[in-house]
Amino acid sequence: MYNMRIENGHFFFRTGEYPCGSEFVLIPSGLDKKGRRKFTAVEIWDKIPYYEKRWKPIHGATTALKGYIWISNGKSRFDPERQTALLKEV
Repeated sequence: MYNMRIENGHFFFRTGEYPCGSEFVLIPSGLDKKGRRKFTAVEIWDKIPYYEKRWKPIHGATTALKGYIWISNGKSRFDPERQTALLKEV
């Protein structure tokens, strides 16, 4: 992991040096069986790439971090191929 930082109480990290690595944030996602907090790594995008046209903002999503919006690949919430990410607002 490269460039680890804490911003507004959230842990951000990169998988490689900029611009090659992907950026992620750890989002709390409940408790495990022993009562410990679990976290999910969510990818952060600067912009939606031109070849990913099906990715759109999730309207009505209110849990995004300040300065970010939730986006998804357009699949149903119940489809195992659904993916989500956070998009930086400009």
